[in-house]
Amino acid sequence: MASFPDLRPHRRSAKAERSAASKNRVRLLFAVSAALLLTASLAVTELATLRGAKAHDATAFLTRELGPPLDSAPLVREPARGVTVRIRPRGFAVKSPAGSVGLASHDVPSSSWTHFTHGVSRRTNFGRESVVVAGGKTEQFFTVEQHQGLRTWRWAIDSKLMPRVGGDGSVVLGDGAASFRILPVAVLDTSGTNITPHGARWQIARAGRAWQLQLRLDDAKLSLPYVIDPAVTTFRNGQGGNNGTGATATLTINKPVGVVQNDFLIAQVTIRGGTNIGAITAPAGWTFVRRDDYTNVNASAVYWKVATGAEPANYQWSWLGGAAKASGGIAAYYGVDNSAPIDAQNGQVNGTSTTNIGFPSINTATANTRLIAFAGSTSSPSTNVTPNAGMTELYEDASVSGVSTRNEAADEVRAATGATGTRTATTDQIGSSVGQLVALKLDVTNPTGSLTAPAGGATVRGSAVAVSSNSADGQSGVANAQFQRSPAGAGIWTNIGAPDTTSPYSVNWDTTAVADGLYDLRVVTTDNATNSFTSALVTNVRVDNTLPTNALTVSSSSPAGSVFQ
Repeated sequence: MASFPDLRPHRRSAKAERSAASKNRVRLLFAVSAALLLTASLAVTELATLRGAKAHDATAFLTRELGPPLDSAPLVREPARGVTVRIRPRGFAVKSPAGSVGLASHDVPSSSWTHFTHGVSRRTNFGRESVVVAGGKTEQFFTVEQHQGLRTWRWAIDSKLMPRVGGDGSVVLGDGAASFRILPVAVLDTSGTNITPHGARWQIARAGRAWQLQLRLDDAKLSLPYVIDPAVTTFRNGQGGNNGTGATATLTINKPVGVVQNDFLIAQVTIRGGTNIGAITAPAGWTFVRRDDYTNVNASAVYWKVATGAEPANYQWSWLGGAAKASGGIAAYYGVDNSAPIDAQNGQVNGTSTTNIGFPSINTATANTRLIAFAGSTSSPSTNVTPNAGMTELYEDASVSGVSTRNEAADEVRAATGATGTRTATTDQIGSSVGQLVALKLDVTNPTGSLTAPAGGATVRGSAVAVSSNSADGQSGVANAQFQRSPAGAGIWTNIGAPDTTSPYSVNWDTTAVADGLYDLRVVTTDNATNSFTSALVTNVRVDNTLPTNALTVSSSSPAGSVFQ
């Protein structure tokens, strides 16, 4: 404990005591004031770490994102209906009816959080980590205050859902229907402006039985501080649409978020007019499934397509019979057997004086189908549809004003084969309706793939040896191809780079990072339904990066004492 001699009692005269006491009070007040000023200074310094504009401080936009500081705040939050975010000692986890996903950084040890209105923050060895929770998005901001050079940032993905990198650079997680999305890589400056270096992209890698999110980043040219922002969003597995008051004979529905090549899209459209509506023309590439009409009140039709690598932003249906109110929606799935996606389907019409929307039983031939109930009704635009118990709603949309159309879709996984039994959705207002039940067949066939380069017995050298495969899948499509190496005959496999997610599948092998010698190579191909296939080995590929040695020997047969001229 600090010693303050002037505060200790001494034997003095009364006058001296009074004089000393007065001086002591002044000194005590000065000491207390100094201590308070020091404490306040330290507090301001810590707060400045979050609010200041200096190079070692957090960014202004991050201060706005976090909101005012709090003495304490719950570490479990519900930012949107059905969504729970749990802030953990290392990272966070997001849970919705479709599942859960967590991110835990390998670069930040567990430590206590400072609480804010919209999240939490804490110091790290590279700067600061912050988690911000808002609506359907949870963001983990890494504020980097010192240059790291070329570094691979890693996060453990805690989820039973399979991750895959989409064509837009985002990472989608789901169990057949996309449920969560890690937005594309974003590196931000102090104002929140995107300064992401060209080519920066998330990579997904295996870490034992789990998955890792990785970012390889060279920050030599980035100004300090900068922020790395992995953001997790929850989104519905479908997208609804309507044509308003029905002034046209067309209906446009936007493409669901996160759709990538080989995803399976299934759509339902409902048009007011029923049998008065002539032929419905679907957008190019869509295949007709069925149409059901409730007299001259409403017509509901279902279509499907497999997403290509260049899907439009929206799709437009049109029909004969004149302008009419219409609504509909599109559900997106992956892992479906795209070669024969529809296992079974049926539909029925329901009376006008009921709040029940009935769906007929269908007989499935394969196990573990995805059962989708499409509801198309005609009633007030304020009507709400509640799906059958055990089914998860994908979308709900309606045209507007007066007697309108309304569409809703919900799904479930059906494990057994045979009769599904009927399903019933309910509404809060009576009306006429059509209920259509469709079972999607999932992909249970392994992909194929073999190495096409290098050849067995080849000699390779250098930092960019091309290793390639002919990986393919005719059902749900290839999710990724992971190339691997092992010392010849050892069977100890190490990944060569990150999995390649786009065709043609290849990776550059830096052979200068391994010892010279013989190696076996293989490729593990995984499809979008998580089926995988391991190729036959390409054996005895020789790595030789050692330069030969040269020595020049000069001998002479000249007589002793001779001199070369």
